[in-house]
Amino acid sequence: MRAFGSWRVLPGGRTIRCGDICVRALQQRCAKLRPSGAEKLDRFKAYTVGRVKAAAPDRIPAVVLFREIKARGYDGGETRVKQFVRGLVSAPTPPPAVRFETEPGHQMQADWASVGCGADKLSVFIATLGWSRTAYVEFATPSASRR
Repeated sequence: MRAFGSWRVLPGGRTIRCGDICVRALQQRCAKLRPSGAEKLDRFKAYTVGRVKAAAPDRIPAVVLFREIKARGYDGGETRVKQFVRGLVSAPTPPPAVRFETEPGHQMQADWASVGCGADKLSVFIATLGWSRTAYVEFATPSASRR
């Protein structure tokens, strides 16, 4: 007996065995059932956009909007609502960095660190001037740093 086609799962969980021609015919029939470009969320987009705009500058989580439109009859998935809301809300812009400026000769930042391990260990002294950002670095062996 020769194997023909493969197993396909139909909506509703029914399985059938059919070839490629059969599969294409089923796909064409299913495509005709749903209008091109239409989706379940279309009826609720105006409501969702209105809610997002009314809450601005605050944000309403997509999960909350999903619950609201689900109560109004939406039978689609939560992920699709999240994708739609993500397209409505612009990414937050980070606040500009505020630099702390000082006058010449008023501030210096100093740090002491250890670099390496074992016998190759060095101590490092680092100083940075606040106004000019000029750095001073000095390396010392462990015996020199104990004095």
